[in-house]
Amino acid sequence: MSAVTIAQLIAQREAIKEKKKALYDLETSVGTITVKPPTGALVAEAWDMPNAFEGNAHIVYECVIAPDLKSKELQDAFGVFEPTEIVTAIFQVGEVNKIAGKLLDISGFKGKIVGKLHEETKNS
Repeated sequence: MSAVTIAQLIAQREAIKEKKKALYDLETSVGTITVKPPTGALVAEAWDMPNAFEGNAHIVYECVIAPDLKSKELQDAFGVFEPTEIVTAIFQVGEVNKIAGKLLDISGFKGKIVGKLHEETKNS
C-alpha cells in the first residue's frame, strides 16, 4: 500500500472540508437529535475539565444543534441554573457519555487506524 500523495489530498480537498462540517442525526431516549462534530479545541477544553462526565456533558451541550440546548426557554422550562445542566436534565446519565462518545467517534478520536511496517524499513 502506497502513501497518499499531495495530488490526491488536493483532489479530495472539498470532500475533506465537507466531511468536517457534516451534521449527524442520533437516536436518543428523547428522540432524534442533530449534532455537529466537535472541534479539536472543544475536545481539548473538555479534557481539561475536573472529571470526564463534565467534559462529556460540555461536548454534548456544544455539539447538539437541534434541539437548541442553549435556548433560554428550554433551560427555564427545565429549571436549570447552569446552561450545561440542561444536558443531564434531558438525557439519561449513561446516555450523555454515549452521545459524547459518538461525537468523538465521528470526529476521528476513536476508531482504528491500521499500522503496517513501511516497505523501506522491511527491506533494509
